[in-house]
Amino acid sequence: MYLPKSQYKLTDMSELPGNVVALIDQAGEIVESTKKIVLTSFGTIFDTAGIDFDKGDFSKAKKLFIEKSDEDFDRGTEDNPTLSSDLNAKSLKLPPTLEDTKRGIMQRCFYYNKCTGKTAEISKIQLKNLALNKDNCTVLTKADWFIKGSAKDRTINGYFLEGLETVNNRTILQLKEIIPSIEVFLKSPLEYVEDTFIPSSTEYKTQIKDIVIPSPGKKL
Repeated sequence: MYLPKSQYKLTDMSELPGNVVALIDQAGEIVESTKKIVLTSFGTIFDTAGIDFDKGDFSKAKKLFIEKSDEDFDRGTEDNPTLSSDLNAKSLKLPPTLEDTKRGIMQRCFYYNKCTGKTAEISKIQLKNLALNKDNCTVLTKADWFIKGSAKDRTINGYFLEGLETVNNRTILQLKEIIPSIEVFLKSPLEYVEDTFIPSSTEYKTQIKDIVIPSPGKKL
């Protein structure tokens, strides 16, 4: 298996959700908490050993497994907004996978705490874990994010084609109704977008009609 650098990140265990007690290797041994790990965009965790980073070769990579806490995470109340869910919602902004790029669309997941105001972009795994222990303050949502196509609105043979800037900007506005601070994580509707050129099209420009005020007694 080969992965480009955009599909993984070298990090440490502090980047993992708060309910992860430890990582276990294939031999069942606990991985040292200070050890660097590799987190892929599809949620798999690897030891750095066996990976050829220069070539992106993961064929000999050693997968690590998560050991989670049995602690009850549904302790928070609106009177006590210091919720454990905040600890498990560390922002994890991952780029699209190769499969996402092929399809031209990815799913982005978000966490919002109505009591503390904390907002985070999270992975699909984090969203699933938080959904299992959802408290009254927690808001979880996900949205389709288009990443391949014409970036700008265009016309093709007289027909209007909506660009991804318009499509994703509409998504941002919809998410803002749920999470007021969403624009902190979605600063540009063209993030990750691969603008594909359409030879037979022209960029659509909004037409501004001049207002003509006729002189007295003159008909238009």
